[in-house]
Amino acid sequence: MGVLDVVVIRVVIVSIVVIVYELAFIVVIVSMGVVVGVLVVVIVVIRVVFASLVVTVFMQMFAFMMEIRFGHKASLNS
Repeated sequence: MGVLDVVVIRVVIVSIVVIVYELAFIVVIVSMGVVVGVLVVVIVVIRVVFASLVVTVFMQMFAFMMEIRFGHKASLNS
């Protein structure tokens, strides 16, 4: 019985270690997923902000060109 008890204890310990390892692996995967998700969100936000800035600058440049084209600057200066 002593040998069987040792075997049972070893099996229990190994199974607990395996379960803990699997849980740690799952936690690492989930945390990696969270990190990747946060990175994706940050990249999307940066792209949206950058795109809106580019569009704003382009619109300002376009308005400036239109002002030069149609001579609104002269009427404003006078």
